[in-house]
Parts: sequence; structure tokens; C-alpha cells
Amino acid sequence: MLAYMVPLSIQTLALRATTPDQLAEQVAEEYGLYVRLSEVWMLLGYNSISAARRAAYDNRLGIATSTIPGRKGRMIRSRDLAQWLFNASRGADPVTSRRTAQ
Repeated sequence: MLAYMVPLSIQTLALRATTPDQLAEQVAEEYGLYVRLSEVWMLLGYNSISAARRAAYDNRLGIATSTIPGRKGRMIRSRDLAQWLFNASRGADPVTSRRTAQ
């Protein structure tokens, strides 16, 4: 799949989902348990992969990332991405929502 098509496909799933769990299942089924930051940086609202990587490094991404031994790049759990996208597609501020819930 072309790199620019991944964000569009995930965005379509987010708009069609009725619950965060449904979206998480669809994203995991389509892309696996982890999605590379390099595939979804545009969805997260960054102008470049470099900006997204820097935000992840500084813990300003608004979504948790991790590294997996033997794999290159930062990864985002499908479930976390789905929750973030579901909130964002419904107009909620995911970062603010997370802070108030804690």
C-alpha cells in the first residue's frame, strides 16, 4: 500500500466507526497491533515526519509511542491510535480529555 494511502484509509475507518473499540479492532485487523509513526504522522496533524519524531522524543505527541526490538522507528499501539482518532474525529481534544480523566 502506498505510504500516503495508509492515513487516508485509517481516517476513513475513524469516521465510520461507532465506538473506539470497533475502531481499534478495525485498525488492528488492517494494520496489526502496532502502527509505525512514519505511516500516521499526517493523521496526527504534523507537517513532517521529523516534527512528529521530535514531538514523540519530547513526549509532546499526545499519544504514547514505543520502540520494538528488531524493528526500526517509533511505534504506536493500534488501540491508542484508535482512541485518539475516535476522539479527534468527534471534535474532542484527545490530549485534554486524557489529562482530565487522570
